[in-house]
Amino acid sequence: MAGTTEFPQELTVRTEHDGQTQTFAVTVRIDTPAEAAYYRHGGILHYVLRQLLNRNATSAEPG
Repeated sequence: MAGTTEFPQELTVRTEHDGQTQTFAVTVRIDTPAEAAYYRHGGILHYVLRQLLNRNATSAEPG
């Protein structure tokens, strides 16, 4: 999915548990602008941390 910006997209997921492997198809969707922002930032955690860092950086600047 890296570099992909068109959604929905079909992917195959492979899982392993107790020596057993299963595969199944999934549909990846981005439905809202917030989800698109999370995707662009590499996930919701990265997005939130960048928002916090940007807020702290702007509030720490001399006024």
